[in-house]
Amino acid sequence: MRPGNHRMATVDDIHACYRLLLGREADEEGLASWVKYVNEFSVSPSELAYCFLQTPEFALRWDHPLTRPAAAEMTGWRIFSREDLIEHKGKSVPGLARKILDRLDRAQSALASRFSGSRDLKRVEKDGFSLLFPAGDITWRALIETGEYEPWVRSQVVERLSAGGVFLDVGCNIGYFSMIASRRVGPEGQVLAVDAAPENCRVCWLNCQLNQARNVRIFPVAVSDALSTLVYNGDPEATNFQMHDAAEENLDALNAQLTIALPLDLLLGDLKRLDLVKMDIEGFEYKCLLGAEGLLRKHKPAILFEYSPILIRKYSGVEGVVYLKKFVSLGYGLEVLLPEGPLAMGDDVEGVHSLWQRHHKSGITHIDILAV
Repeated sequence: MRPGNHRMATVDDIHACYRLLLGREADEEGLASWVKYVNEFSVSPSELAYCFLQTPEFALRWDHPLTRPAAAEMTGWRIFSREDLIEHKGKSVPGLARKILDRLDRAQSALASRFSGSRDLKRVEKDGFSLLFPAGDITWRALIETGEYEPWVRSQVVERLSAGGVFLDVGCNIGYFSMIASRRVGPEGQVLAVDAAPENCRVCWLNCQLNQARNVRIFPVAVSDALSTLVYNGDPEATNFQMHDAAEENLDALNAQLTIALPLDLLLGDLKRLDLVKMDIEGFEYKCLLGAEGLLRKHKPAILFEYSPILIRKYSGVEGVVYLKKFVSLGYGLEVLLPEGPLAMGDDVEGVHSLWQRHHKSGITHIDILAV
């Protein structure tokens, strides 16, 4: 024990650090760990605050190049600010806040240098759900402008997952749907996030840290119908890209990145449960489907996927209707997900394709489909 008037931090101090620095209530496991740490090392309130400042969760929450908000104001979105240290949800906070502010100023330069090599990421929050995303990526523009991203797909994820469920996110990108699913399935459930791009997986992992999504497993691999090597080229500021077989000619070799591709049956063949699959892999969906037949026949999960015949033909080498017929052969019926609501099509693959053609004439590149 230190001499003098050293005061050990209390459980109230720990709760205050959670609320002030991490912006949330303490979880049971985390609280127990901090109580044990304080008791073992006789930690003072200011030392406790400093320890919280060193955590990855704090690094993700506060304002440095990684987490600068996308805009000062967004309708329906709450942006965290420095003032949260002085006032939390309209309530006064303990005097510990001032000590935390002093430590915060000293920590900022270290945090900025830690993430100086990261691409410019923005952060937004809605309904208690936080998301980091690349500032220059047009894929997430709708999220900024309207506060929504593919709400007709999001509603299916929410509706079809419950506590203890298992969600497979193929082409997870930065983890938007994985984060939604993580909340739905809870600590007893599981989310399996797969993406070929290491940078996407890194941002997805950051979002897992930010949202305390401990039930998410990330697989930085591509998926196909056989074990192979694939090449991808893409804008470093973008999160969507196209894959190519490494044997193809005329690829941009100087800017190409290699990744291993695995069949899902090989990667996840030992799964005990699978409730919902989402596929968004820019035309490789048919090859993914071929490599997952065992998994799909075993569990018969609902499947959400994008239907883009142009990309399917280019990257999977088959016509779009052939791809749709594969679902029918596996015992699935099809529903087209439209903003106004789902449209049941059953096994009418020609009807689905005709619907896509009508949308394509108006400039829409894909339609979203649910196979059940």
